[in-house]
Amino acid sequence: MLSRKLLLQTGIAETDIDKIVAFLCSESGSHDYTIHRREAGLLGLPIEKPNDTFYTEIKNLYDDFAIEMLLTERWDILREIGKNRSLSYSNKRSIIESTSGQAYYFQQKVN
Repeated sequence: MLSRKLLLQTGIAETDIDKIVAFLCSESGSHDYTIHRREAGLLGLPIEKPNDTFYTEIKNLYDDFAIEMLLTERWDILREIGKNRSLSYSNKRSIIESTSGQAYYFQQKVN
C-alpha cells in the first residue's frame, strides 16, 4: 500500500505501478532486495544518472550510513551475546537523515 501511494505521486502509469509493486512485494524474493539504477529503469521507475558532484554527495552519504550501521562488519549473533543466551542486543536497521542535521533511525532490540 505504501509503495503504491508513493508511486502514484510520480506520475507513473497505474499498469506500471502494479508491475513495480508486484516485483517489490513478491517477485524480488525479499523486501531488502537492492534495486540498482539500471534495473529500476527496466521496472519503469523514473531514474536520473547523477553528475559527478551529486554522485560524490551520494557516495559520502552511503559511506556515512555504512559506518553508522556497521555495514562492512560481519554480524555474528554469537559474538553479540557470547555464551549468555539471554543477553539483549540491538542494531540499526534503517536511517533517515534530514538536511538540517537531524537523524532518525529504526533500531531493532532483542531481549
